[in-house]
Amino acid sequence: MKHFYILILALIIGQQSFAQNNSEFDVFKKNILSLFDAYFENVEMSGEGKINLYATATYHLLPTLTKNTVIETVLSKSTANLAIVNYQYKSELWKKEPKNNRIDLIDTWDMNSITQTSHTNAPQKTNAHPWFFYLGAGGTFTDETDDNSSVYFSSRLGFFLLKNRWDLATTYTFSNTDNGDTSSSISNIGLMTKAYFPIKKINISPYIGTGISYIISDNFSNDTYEIPLYLGISWYVGFGNLDVGFQTNGENSIFTIGYTFSLWSK
Repeated sequence: MKHFYILILALIIGQQSFAQNNSEFDVFKKNILSLFDAYFENVEMSGEGKINLYATATYHLLPTLTKNTVIETVLSKSTANLAIVNYQYKSELWKKEPKNNRIDLIDTWDMNSITQTSHTNAPQKTNAHPWFFYLGAGGTFTDETDDNSSVYFSSRLGFFLLKNRWDLATTYTFSNTDNGDTSSSISNIGLMTKAYFPIKKINISPYIGTGISYIISDNFSNDTYEIPLYLGISWYVGFGNLDVGFQTNGENSIFTIGYTFSLWSK
């Protein structure tokens, strides 16, 4: 029976202590919200002795020094040494040093950034070697005394060995040459590679490249190989880039303009 009375007495004391603690927190919460109603919408006390503060947009826009003063006032009115400030997906962790009551911002984090990072890490290999498709047209440079004129249509499909720096692509070009009396067509299939030198300030990227092409003409006996040189500039526009280029194999030179479509999300 003696143990029963001791248990009842302990329950009564604990209940009174709990009620007293709740009453003290209610006073604390009321004081904080009355002082800083422009900065906080709600105040909660966690079981680990931390204060959770739910901030407004006004608090979020405060400079760090002002925030420090506000949190110092909040923690000075409580026995807690830690305060977590929550605003939308952003959080701040503040700590009070018991020895000197100094307030420090320990950490900040943004759940949106954490989520985006976890999603973007997965396709990292694809983004490092993005694919592209190019369509373009051009013509040959001729002397005024030369009646020959040629029109070229070209395409490329490839990927970057090093993103925005070095690519590799298969090529197909069709050209038609008209010398007034007759006309002829030539196709070539090849492999090309280009090195880029991005200039981020003006959003362009000069390039230089080379490759090898197998030329197929109307007269199959004239089929041959060539090793062209490519020079040009890429201007990043929309979902890809506008390319202005110059191609030469030592005998013929071609001026081309086209657009490269990026086959991945930037």
